[in-house]
Amino acid sequence: MISFQKMRVSTRLAVAGAVVLLGLVLIATYTMVQIRSDAEDAHRTRIKDIVEVSKGIVANYQKLEADKKLTTEEAQLQAKEALRTLRFGSDDYFFIYDFDGRAIMVAGNAKMEGNIFLGQTDKKGFKMWDAIVEVGKGPGKG
Repeated sequence: MISFQKMRVSTRLAVAGAVVLLGLVLIATYTMVQIRSDAEDAHRTRIKDIVEVSKGIVANYQKLEADKKLTTEEAQLQAKEALRTLRFGSDDYFFIYDFDGRAIMVAGNAKMEGNIFLGQTDKKGFKMWDAIVEVGKGPGKG
């Protein structure tokens, strides 16, 4: 067995330095993973809060329709326009798609509205609109 006390001073310093360096690398790695996890959690919470706000706006127009203060068409139009003006973050906006993949309201690009996007893929071959519709149809908080 190798005795730390029998090693030369330079070897002991090298071993101690390596242990300290390894410890620092482990602490830095753990810290980076934790920071990323915290940032993702904060982002999820932010998105959830933003969706809750939009649901409240839509619920108000549903109530106005139920109270016969607006027609269904008026309530839907006013709800879409209320969501169209909202922004969160620097380039983030609300959008509404129906279960057929039709863009009902896209605040970031009104030219997309009315088009059906089911089956279309992005540059990487991902069918984003199909995924959006599936999440929306699924159970839970889609």
